[in-house]
Amino acid sequence: MRIIGGEKGGLTLSHPGRRVRVTLDSVRETLFNILGASVEGAAVLDLFAGSGSLGIEALSRGAAHCTFVERDRSLTRLLAGNLARLGLESRARVITADLRRVRTPAWLKDRPYDAVFMDPPYERGLTDICMDLLARIQFGEEPWVVLESGSREEVVLPEGWVLARDKKFGQTRVRFLAPVPAQVRSALTTALKAAADWPECDTDGRLWSNPEGTTRA
Repeated sequence: MRIIGGEKGGLTLSHPGRRVRVTLDSVRETLFNILGASVEGAAVLDLFAGSGSLGIEALSRGAAHCTFVERDRSLTRLLAGNLARLGLESRARVITADLRRVRTPAWLKDRPYDAVFMDPPYERGLTDICMDLLARIQFGEEPWVVLESGSREEVVLPEGWVLARDKKFGQTRVRFLAPVPAQVRSALTTALKAAADWPECDTDGRLWSNPEGTTRA
């Protein structure tokens, strides 16, 4: 497994072999091509980090800092070793935690995150946990979230979030999520409230009144 681009591009990462699924090079390359320059200077949160390939790729491409969260201690040791070997440990922290059991630990809110990667094991119902976590993370002003899942897994987005992009790569599905800006949410709420008082219209936009006892042809 190698780093695709940036200052560490071409260097290899130690990985645990077949017991852990890793994001394919082709998927990572497409993902980061879509994200483009938005990675530069970003504070990144890599959840279900595994060997850290997504967060390390972001650091290589100019992210300011990355917090890696993984429950398997053998993987967090491997991840820390990768960071040290690449000289990236000063821009990273590695946390051992089971995201299925955390509530709101300090590291979810101790800084505003500009980017979040969520790459849970496929087909285990963990995408719902990912969506629940969105409400507990402190985000920056214009954040983006990348959710990787099995291609058949469905996701119900929490209120205030929209699907910005959706791509399939064989058995893998990558969704790019973005929050609805506060001013847009406010405008939508106002419009929906006002809609209750709007008169009915024909499909061509002409107003139609419904006097009592009449029916529409």
